[in-house]
Amino acid sequence: MTIASHCLDLLSTRSPQSPEELAEACIAAGVTRSKTPVASVTQALWSHRFVAPLLSDGRIGYTLHLLEGRWFTTRHRNGDRIPASLDIGRLPEVLGEEGLPSATAGGRVTGSKYADGLHGPAGWLPAEQDDGLLALRLHGGVVEVRTVPWLDERAHRAGEDLAARLRKRVRPPQRDSGEWVANEVWTALVQLLGDDGDVLREPVAPLSELLPEYVHNPLAKLELSEPITICLPEELRDRLVEHAQVIWQPLPEWLTDQLEDLARKGPAWLHRESSYESSWW
Repeated sequence: MTIASHCLDLLSTRSPQSPEELAEACIAAGVTRSKTPVASVTQALWSHRFVAPLLSDGRIGYTLHLLEGRWFTTRHRNGDRIPASLDIGRLPEVLGEEGLPSATAGGRVTGSKYADGLHGPAGWLPAEQDDGLLALRLHGGVVEVRTVPWLDERAHRAGEDLAARLRKRVRPPQRDSGEWVANEVWTALVQLLGDDGDVLREPVAPLSELLPEYVHNPLAKLELSEPITICLPEELRDRLVEHAQVIWQPLPEWLTDQLEDLARKGPAWLHRESSYESSWW
């Protein structure tokens, strides 16, 4: 048993807990003999998909507990898939390949191997509507989805309040920092869920509409009429995915960022093979 697995077991039954509490439990279980057990616990749990960031009181939460019963909304769908976006944050990564059962269709809703969105069985998403919202939540161990034809005044006020609170917790976006700031939005949101049990208990407008300045769309300025298709060997794709997940970013976005970075640096930089390799690997 590792420090991470033991802490996850503890958090899944009772959360949040402080790093000190988790460290004491690890020592008692003989999982660690570190001279700095608190630091070892924090390092072991860093960026784990089931672990919420340090909450405002310094405790560590269990992501699935904090997301329980919270509604996320989006207008984006592609057949039976909800693409990765600011609207659903790290939900694809949290659900992972194992996923959770769909409340309305047989099968499971998963995040897929590449965390490129939420995938589910045929019929897990309601019929498409011209201007309606898709609202989904994790509730009682299943994924519930429904349509929201319109938002009332109370929902609009709740959305505006949520956006204002998140802007206070997240640095303003800077040029070429969209993917980092989007991750900060998710971190701030999860921390807010830990601080306020009432947030997102009812559907509000999508995060991409509440916080448009934080939407990272590197392809938008290219004004492409056709999508780009890049075929990669499976081994190379897996390796690239590992690097993309370091910053919690779907592979297509991360790869686009890397290509944009190469274009900005100019052709001469491409000949610096050692620098090129070390920067990615």
